[in-house]
Amino acid sequence: KLERPPQDLVKMYDKYSAGDMDRHEAGTPKKCRMPNFKSDEADTDHVYHVREADIDGNGHVEATVYVHWILDHADVEPESSLHSLDIEYKQECFLGQEVHSLSKRAVPVEGSGSERVLNHIVQTKEGELLLKAESHWKDS
Repeated sequence: KLERPPQDLVKMYDKYSAGDMDRHEAGTPKKCRMPNFKSDEADTDHVYHVREADIDGNGHVEATVYVHWILDHADVEPESSLHSLDIEYKQECFLGQEVHSLSKRAVPVEGSGSERVLNHIVQTKEGELLLKAESHWKDS
């Protein structure tokens, strides 16, 4: 059952509006464009078979499993640590499917220092794109 909140509680937030970003420390994340690359351009290609343990309550692969597929074979130096990871999910993946986790080093950006960027795609063996991602790595 929904009820109206007490008026004193509502008044506490009168000075804020939905568009007031000053009250947020980091602001709202902005969607970035994930780079595309073809599977034959990949530096690494690892094959995974979707197991029952990878499946969530909705019957498809759990989001964290994709992260493992992306990061397990990231081609970075041992002293590097993950600084950020952006993921754009495209479609679902199901039990028994064979998937390829591919990554490619991005061209270094001028002035980025020791930061390394990897582009990732996860796709089915038939080439259907499941996700695109970009990981940023820095020396620890």
